[in-house]
Amino acid sequence: MARKVKPETRAKRMAETAPASKYDQAYQLALNIVFMEERLDETRAFIADEPVAVEYDNGGGQTGIRENPKYKGYENLLKSYQAVLKQFDELLGGQADEKAKSALAAHRAQFAVVRAQKAG
Repeated sequence: MARKVKPETRAKRMAETAPASKYDQAYQLALNIVFMEERLDETRAFIADEPVAVEYDNGGGQTGIRENPKYKGYENLLKSYQAVLKQFDELLGGQADEKAKSALAAHRAQFAVVRAQKAG
């Protein structure tokens, strides 16, 4: 089993290719990326067996079916994650070299491996 890398270490590796003047901002974005990835994994496992729609009864005579709020939370987190990834890409984009692009690609690949290991 692979050794778990600390979130701070993962974020430093992601941000290390940023220009010195943008390192702090890149590091903060990278910390958010790592945090959100972990939450997405946890949430995905939490809602895996949940229905997309759930019945409700508000106690005041209204009943029906609505979207499961757990899925709405996951969807919102996923949108935020995508926005932060885009910010990170744009931050490095103007000055990113091939090393920066391959570092981000490697990070995403590592995330996919960890996700697969948790699922398996």
